[in-house]
Amino acid sequence: MKNQEIKNFLAKLQELDDFAIIGHINPDGDTIGSALALAFMLESLGKKVELWNLDPVPELYHFLPGVQRFSCPQAGDWQGKNLIFVDCSEPKRCGDEILPYYRQASTLFNIDHHISNKLFADFNLVVPERAASGEIIYELVKMSGVPLSREIATCLYVTIVTDTGSFRFPNTTASTFRIAAELKEAGADTETINHQIYEEIPPETLAVLGYAFAHFQYSPQRKVCWLVLDKQTLTRLQARDEHLEGIVNYAKAQKGVEVGILLREAEPDLVKVSFRSKKAVDVNALAQIFGGGGHQRAAGCRYRGPLTEAEQKIIEQAILITEGAGA
Repeated sequence: MKNQEIKNFLAKLQELDDFAIIGHINPDGDTIGSALALAFMLESLGKKVELWNLDPVPELYHFLPGVQRFSCPQAGDWQGKNLIFVDCSEPKRCGDEILPYYRQASTLFNIDHHISNKLFADFNLVVPERAASGEIIYELVKMSGVPLSREIATCLYVTIVTDTGSFRFPNTTASTFRIAAELKEAGADTETINHQIYEEIPPETLAVLGYAFAHFQYSPQRKVCWLVLDKQTLTRLQARDEHLEGIVNYAKAQKGVEVGILLREAEPDLVKVSFRSKKAVDVNALAQIFGGGGHQRAAGCRYRGPLTEAEQKIIEQAILITEGAGA
């Protein structure tokens, strides 16, 4: 990411006012933390900012400063806004409901780190080499001259720690560690972050984990592991999307497994799919076959069709790609 690129993007933000920041549905730590940090930065520059998401913020992120400000945009809210997409490879990642409205915004901005980003906005700041969108927001904050406050540092630290799996995932770089160190020095509340995210596991998540360990399925060579969650099972376990975060990593983390997949029935004929991989398989390429995308080691898609059909087609393709990659 070149300094001039950041400078040009920041200059355009500084020209305008009346912003709305929107993140993807089923928001995660990177989406929420990035949006909040960006809002704090823009408000420090004297700008008016709203925070939007079609889905509620998961409970484990309720400790973040300013999180209560997120709201669901209505049909009449879009006209004249300067709209900033954060951590979204394309507008539909924010929900199909926004598609008739988002072009009513005056200007579209796009800040993201997904390799599958469509560069859909008037102004794009997309850096796939970054471990989290929060790392890009960090660069904007630094260049803006806005002080790296405790609130901004805490929000940005959450983006990094969640999108790197606590610095375990291969997207973690030397720059990631340097940024994290500076955020800690600036007052990021790492003790609260670690406690809230890793030591307050909801009973619903534990119930899903128990079910997963008993129901993981494997390819003949045990290089692909997957879990299927139908609507009936999710209801019985009282599990919402926020209780499924990280479950797919347990599929991938097993000895000998190269690809982990979670298929969950969101509604009849709509299946949400999460992919994770180790070194041998590019799951971004796998997700793109089914209209999704993401990163080489972490991706997702939405499959329109019955759950049984989604499982058959996606697992068949995953096994084919895994064997083809020499896994």
